[in-house]
Amino acid sequence: MAGKRSLSDSRSRSRNAIILIDYTNVFGVVSERTDNDQPDAVVLDLIKALNRHVTDHLDLKPVRTIAFANLPPGNMRGHRATGAWLSQGIEPRFTYARSTDEASAIEMAMEALELASKDGPETAFVLLSGNQWFVPLVQRLQRRGHFVLIATLESPSQADHLPLDCQDAFLNADFLLGGPGRNLGFSSDASEDSSPEAVSHKPTEIKRLEDDLVKRTLEFIDSYFGQ
Repeated sequence: MAGKRSLSDSRSRSRNAIILIDYTNVFGVVSERTDNDQPDAVVLDLIKALNRHVTDHLDLKPVRTIAFANLPPGNMRGHRATGAWLSQGIEPRFTYARSTDEASAIEMAMEALELASKDGPETAFVLLSGNQWFVPLVQRLQRRGHFVLIATLESPSQADHLPLDCQDAFLNADFLLGGPGRNLGFSSDASEDSSPEAVSHKPTEIKRLEDDLVKRTLEFIDSYFGQ
């Protein structure tokens, strides 16, 4: 929803920021939407880009970055992920619940509230998710006076999909993964450092529709779904 947020917002009197990542969910969405054989590397690129955006466009200073995953650290992929996270200063939080993919999301929400109880409203919270919106968590952090931004790869498409008090807390993170050579299904014509306003959604190829049935079908879709 939100593109570029400014600290002139009355709720964003923050200098330091804590970035919390639902790694399990982000990894799952990236894996589904890309044919890249190294989705972990794509997610790490996304985290780097988010850090730059928070620093350069929101004038915040990320002081902690914490990733939550259901990935057991004892297997080979767990070792690789842990090493990559630590090399970037990302704090790992592993959950061992195998019964649900939501375990890491629950753990992230619980730690966010715990951190919020220790840090005053001068600390901002930046959340990264694939398609989880964490609306109750956003509302609770905002009620404590924190500046909150949640970056998601699948953001609410319309403002009325969200409660009024958190409609401006969302950032569509597609543009963070833009750039030449990215076969991700995300915004492919935005550079890695471009701002959300600069992202272009124009089709790469335009063809005239000649089929009347196709035209009527598109008119029907546009009329009822606005897409």
